[in-house]
Order: sequence, then structure tokens, then C-alpha cells
Amino acid sequence: MKTQFLFLTLVIFSCIVKAQDVSVSDKFVVFQGHVFLSGGWRGETEEDSNQRSASFVPIDAVIDNGVLSIDFWDIVDNVTITISREDSPEVYSKSLFVNETAQLTFSINTYTPGIYLLEFSNPDGGYVSGWFEVK
Repeated sequence: MKTQFLFLTLVIFSCIVKAQDVSVSDKFVVFQGHVFLSGGWRGETEEDSNQRSASFVPIDAVIDNGVLSIDFWDIVDNVTITISREDSPEVYSKSLFVNETAQLTFSINTYTPGIYLLEFSNPDGGYVSGWFEVK
């Protein structure tokens, strides 16, 4: 009985996740909520990344009701933010100097429906990215 309950719980959770996210080339595409950011922020070498289980990314991106909020949790110095449509050139690009915690918000309601790539890069070779969808 416990095994069936656990299995049913996992199936329901899986359905909820699939209802919100779509997979594109093994990347999570989010319509609402946190944009899954992956990559390395400090420009780590392969040797550095092998000694750590996960790289700390001091950035969070959340979509809520057509508004993209980008939170910088730490000093990131120079950062370039780029948004490009999956099959088109970039639609947004901005370079910033972030020397304290900060939040940047803007509307994505005017974007053409489709799948977009959100990218962050720094001069140290750091790069993180995540996918989101505009419906």
C-alpha cells in the first residue's frame, strides 16, 4: 500500500512539472516561475568544477504574469544580459555593472509567442543561461 501511494505521488508530481515545463534539447522551458539557470559563473576551469558539486550562480530569474524579474544576490561586477528567440537573433541586450544586490524587472508581454533563451555572461568567462516561453 505504501509503495502504491509513493508511486501515485511521484506520478502526480511528474504531471504537475510537465504541465508547467517543456523540454527543448534537454533544457527546461518555463512559462511561469523560476527560470532554470545552468552554467558556471566564475569562469572556472574544468579542474575547479570537478572539485565542486555545483557552481554558485548569484542570479535568479523569475517570470510572473508576463514580467521577468532578475535578482542579483551578490556583487557580479560587469554582466551582459541577452535575450534571444530560439530561432531568431537577440531581442534584448544590456550590459550592467552590479556592485550590490539589485533587481531588474521588465515586461515580456510584448514579445512574440515562442521560446526564448536568457543569457548572462561576464568578462571572466562566466556564462549561465536558461529557457523560457512566452505564450
